[in-house]
Amino acid sequence: MKFLYIIFILSLMGCSSTQKIVHLQSCYSNNPPWPIHNIHFYDGEIHLVPSFAKSPQGYNKPNYMIGYAVVFVKAGSVYEKLGLQNGDVIKSIDATELQQTSSRELLQKIKTRQFQTIKMDRCLEVKTLR
Repeated sequence: MKFLYIIFILSLMGCSSTQKIVHLQSCYSNNPPWPIHNIHFYDGEIHLVPSFAKSPQGYNKPNYMIGYAVVFVKAGSVYEKLGLQNGDVIKSIDATELQQTSSRELLQKIKTRQFQTIKMDRCLEVKTLR
């Protein structure tokens, strides 16, 4: 688990050091709410891992999923042409929050361009792709 998040942080090349540390703290979780084999998705063109935030109730409560973090985007892929970059956190597609959506469904929508808008965080700023 720690390995995935360390790779994710190292992929945030466009962010400042402070933003990287804040993002690592918000994405790290010791107890994901689903089986380990569903924790990430890689299809050769993009690699996604769930992104977490700390519970507002404090440290005794479990972290919660806020979307999918982009760890790798292959040069020249559909995902790169759409504007996705390493370090982006995809939070919603067409106003549907991605807290429960599987990464395979998400990738299918993006790859086949069956969406109107994608909302994401890039270096802690909200961006929208159309």
